[in-house]
Formats: sequence, structure tokens, C-alpha cells
Amino acid sequence: MSREEKSNQGYIFEGKIREYEIRLIELISEMGEIRNQTPIFSPIIGYLIFHGRLTQKQLKHLTGFSIGSISTTLNAMTSVGATEKKMIKGTHTFEYSFGGDLSQILSRTSFFKYEVNTNAIKFVQAKINELNKKENENKKGNKVLLKKMVDMMNFLSIHKKILDMITKSEIVEKLIKTNIKGVERNSAI
Repeated sequence: MSREEKSNQGYIFEGKIREYEIRLIELISEMGEIRNQTPIFSPIIGYLIFHGRLTQKQLKHLTGFSIGSISTTLNAMTSVGATEKKMIKGTHTFEYSFGGDLSQILSRTSFFKYEVNTNAIKFVQAKINELNKKENENKKGNKVLLKKMVDMMNFLSIHKKILDMITKSEIVEKLIKTNIKGVERNSAI
């Protein structure tokens, strides 16, 4: 492998860390599906969150999507201010980054189902525990991914509290009771 190829691959996490990253991207993609986003949009957002800045070529390597699909998605995101595009000095290549921190990014997305949130909390907590193990502490990408996962856990915990408040609110309870009574009335007919 040439020096250029090695430096181009420096953005990829290794081993278990890469597995966790892939699973988190899948989780972000699931959230995007619930929101009816295109299947390309969410993984690109996820990788930009975890890596900070990536080129189209790096995104192609990570996602497997075509350069054309990535370019179209990034152009749309850049046009609405969701991503920033900066040229790498001395090249004709652009790097893209997501505008805002993780809490801003996640708060822009619509609420997703309670079950997905609960599963996400369990998964993220398990991976945080794995990343905190002694054998993982010096692995490439561990600290970056751990911080992002802690940020995600904070968001998911707040989100769960909001969902709990909504589902236990007096208004929702009245709607449920009204709906149950309506179902009972309709079944008696």
C-alpha cells in the first residue's frame, strides 16, 4: 500500500471500533427511515458526525454509494446550510463537514418511536461499556467514538424523558381512554 493510500485510509476506525461505528450508522439510518429520508442521506450524516470532515471519495469508501449519489446529496445539504464545504489546500478536492454539534443535529430530526429509542439506549450503553474496557482504550478512534456515543446517550436519555412525559400526560391519557371507549362502543354495535 502506497503512502498516499495509507493517509487516505487514516479516517477509518479499526477492529471492534469500526464494528461499533457501522452499527451506529445503521441506527442513524433506522432513524432516517422512520423520518422517510432517502437511504443515502442518513449514513452520510452519520459518517460526517463521527469523522468531522470527509471527502466524497472517503464517503464512497465508507458507504459504498456512488460518487454521483454522494455529490448530489452533499450539494443538496450544502445548499440549505446543513453541511460546510471547504477546499483542501493545494488540491482540487473538497472536504465536507456537518454544521453544528451532535445535539443540534439530532434535535433537528423528528421524534422517532419509543421502542427504537429504548433499543438505541441499550445498544449505545453497551458500546460505551465496551469502549471503556482497558483493552480498547488505546485503539485508534476510541476516544472520538466514545465521546460521540456519550453525546448520543445524553440525547437519547433526554428524548426518552420527553417521550415518557408525553405518553404519561393527562391529555394523552384522556385520548387513550376516549379511544378505548370508542372502540368498546363500536364493538358493541
